[in-house]
Amino acid sequence: MKMMNIVMYLAPVGLGCYFAKTVANTGSDLLEGYLRVFVIFWVLTLITVGLIFPATVRAMKGKGSLKKWWKAILPPSLTAMATTSSSVVIPGNIETAKAMGVTPAVAEATIPIATNLLKAGSVMGYVLKGVLLMSICGIPSVGIIQALTVTGISILSAAVIGAVAGGDVTGAVLTCTLLGVSPELAGIIIIIGTIIDIPATLVNSQSTVVATLITDNFKK
Repeated sequence: MKMMNIVMYLAPVGLGCYFAKTVANTGSDLLEGYLRVFVIFWVLTLITVGLIFPATVRAMKGKGSLKKWWKAILPPSLTAMATTSSSVVIPGNIETAKAMGVTPAVAEATIPIATNLLKAGSVMGYVLKGVLLMSICGIPSVGIIQALTVTGISILSAAVIGAVAGGDVTGAVLTCTLLGVSPELAGIIIIIGTIIDIPATLVNSQSTVVATLITDNFKK
């Protein structure tokens, strides 16, 4: 316990030294990149939650479903934002799915699986992380091949988050490795994960319910 106390006291100093060195090497572009990522991610979140998900719900459950959707999805969404945990809102999401007319068996089977495997918000975040890393390292990020590469890496990294304890660190190292940059830069995108954690969890949480609605709509 004394050793843990020493580590906890020294950890902020070590983190500060790490970022001092990183900012010295990359310049102020890193801080500007963080701000851009934060703004862009919130814009993407509002588009996803405010337009894409409601449009999908309406397509699956009909014209009158949107009022019911907003009423049912609000409690688990607030819980997701408050706790930044997709797992905590599983019971609330199951009740939301049932309120939307999903068969109980489908809701209770699909949502726990989707919570671990379907990380729409995390995928969005890893796309931005990958683009920022490529920008910092001078790697071309424009083009179909680059877009497909970043998207594939993002899906794989997001899947790792749900399957492995401390998955965010593993996903960051995996992203650096697949992009061919130094693993030391993993700390940069780990911080991005903290910055966008609230909106990413919101998208992750709602996406599991939307996926359940689609599954229920197309079940035999």
